[in-house]
Formats: sequence, C-alpha cells, structure tokens
Amino acid sequence: HIDVFKEGFVFRLRVVYPREVVLLKECKTPDGKTSYRDTPESLQLEKYTLHLPKLTGALHGLQQQWPSMGVVCRLAKRWLSSQLLDNAHVPDVATELLVASLFLSPEPFRPLAQPQPMFLRFLHLLAHTNFHLEPVVVNFNGNLKREDLIEIESHFRSERTALPPLYIATQYDKSGSVWTREAPTLPVLVRLASLASQSLTVLEKNFLSSALNHICKVVFRPPLELYDALIQLKPMQLSRLSQGVDFTQKTPVQVKVPKVRRKIPITGFDPAELYLRELRESYSDFALFFHDTYGGRTIGVLFKPSAFETHEFKVSQVNCRKPVKEGKKDLLTLNFDAIIEDFYILGTSLVKTIHLSPKHSQKM
Repeated sequence: HIDVFKEGFVFRLRVVYPREVVLLKECKTPDGKTSYRDTPESLQLEKYTLHLPKLTGALHGLQQQWPSMGVVCRLAKRWLSSQLLDNAHVPDVATELLVASLFLSPEPFRPLAQPQPMFLRFLHLLAHTNFHLEPVVVNFNGNLKREDLIEIESHFRSERTALPPLYIATQYDKSGSVWTREAPTLPVLVRLASLASQSLTVLEKNFLSSALNHICKVVFRPPLELYDALIQLKPMQLSRLSQGVDFTQKTPVQVKVPKVRRKIPITGFDPAELYLRELRESYSDFALFFHDTYGGRTIGVLFKPSAFETHEFKVSQVNCRKPVKEGKKDLLTLNFDAIIEDFYILGTSLVKTIHLSPKHSQKM
C-alpha cells in the first residue's frame, strides 16, 4: 500500500491484482496435480477487493437517497462499540447492512429523514428479530427478483445449521455468509438482543423528557457486571480518549496540521487496539475480550466455561495451565493467576489496574 497525505488527511491506497485471489486458492495435491480451493487468505482478499467495492458503491447510492442513513450508521456503530462490542464481535459492514435493510425493507413503516427514530428502529430490529429463523435480505435497487428471493429463502432453510447465526444476503452475496462468517456469534447475538431491548425501553420512556440528552448517554454506558475481569487502561495512553462518551475537556480538541508538509504524521497508532489484538491472539482459546474502540478505558474479559475444565496431563495442553494432583492422576487446570499477571506484563505502561469479579478475586 501507499499512504497519501493531503490537507491534513492521510489516505491509504492499495494495489490490487485480480489474479491474486486465484493464486491464493491454488494448491498442489499429493500426486502433483494443481487444484483450487478456498483458503482463509483467499477469502479475506476476495472480501475486501471484490465484494467490498461493490457494496460500498451500493451503500453510497442509498446514502444519497436517504441522507439520514449515514447518521443512523454512526449512531448504531457508536452504540455497539459503547457496549464493548467492537468490530471483532459485530463487523462494521454487517451493521451497515442491517441499517440499510431498515431503509430498503421498512414495512410496515416507511423510511424517515430523521435519524433518531431510525436508530430506535435499529434497536427494535436487534431486540425483536429471531435471526435464527429470519434471514436479512438487503435488496439494493430491487435487483433481487422474485426468483432470487425464493432461492435465498430456500438456501437459508435447507442449510441453516451450516450458515452463520446472522444471515445477511445481498445481490453480491446470495450465500449470506461473506461478512458474518466469523462474527457475530450466537452468544453475542443473544447479548445484543438483551442490550438493545433495555436501551430501547429507556429511550422510549424518556423520549419526550427534558433531560433526554443526559438519558441518551445512559444507553451508551455498558453494564460491566457480566465480566470476569476488567482491565482499566491509563487514559493518557489512549489515542482516542477524546472520542469517549463521558470525555470532558474545557478546550476543544484540535487536529494540528504539521508545518512540514513533506512528512506524513503517525497514523493508525492505537495502543489500546494493539494491546487488544495481542490479547486475542494469545488467549482467544481461553477468554473473550470486549472493548469500546472509541475512547474506551476498560477492556472486559470473559473467560470461556471450557477454560476452567481440567484435562489429563499432556504436553500439548500445558499452555496457560498448571499441574494438579487428583488422587493418583496428574491433571491440568487453568493457571488463572499467571494469566492475569500476563495481562499486566503485556500491557506494561498501558494497564492501570485489573479488577476481578468477586468469584475470582478470592482465588488470587
């Protein structure tokens, strides 16, 4: 890629070679023959070089038709992130497609020019839709004809167990799994429905209240009782601190354009995001990590139930576990203290403190 600095903004250009996807699918069979099959690398490249440009154009066209859609998308993404459900748990593109469906298939209502009621409809969609039984079909410009819709519905019914929990089909992806293949998971969808229902109730009850501005902030503050551990980050180390919901500063934050135009400023440096990525790469087998991308000061850690199971002593399973004796058997159990200590070490100069839930604080 190449970065281009223009009037205070940095644009990243990527060079795409169409046959690269085919080359990534190429593999050799044991008898020396060449075959082609999907690989994680080819699917990722195909997603962002073939599907995304088409989808971006379609979403831009819808935004031109309904200017409020952009605001609704931003509200939806901000609300999701404020609930510590970042792009890793609910992909941004999936959020945009859900919002687009509200404008393209608004029945029994009609699309509105005001973003606030459309945001309430987004929450209603999450709270009251059974995504296991109902596919989401986003029909841009009516290009999906009746036969296509029947085909999508039939595919959804017959292959439901093999499809992702959130099935979103478009004219560019009738399989409905390109953008939601890995996320959101079923537990995240269940959690989303609960959070959306609670937020919707609060907003609907106080929609005409004089203190609506304060009440709106309430639904953008996440409940933290669910998590096994809360990693508190040092505010001064967060590059996006000013984007936080409760950020207050007397003087407005200004983006300064460098005086020396020949130098490109540092871009994409987000210590919290880099730390979060390292945690997920190292401990995804044992825990899930949740964070507000936009100025969040807390990372929620939720250990998987399987992490606390004991296993027979095997060298291949000693990672993050410690040996224990149970009768005459040598077993392995989760080394909880060591993992928490690792969180501190990985986040040196970034982690302020780690709070444990009462059920785990007794173990320390």
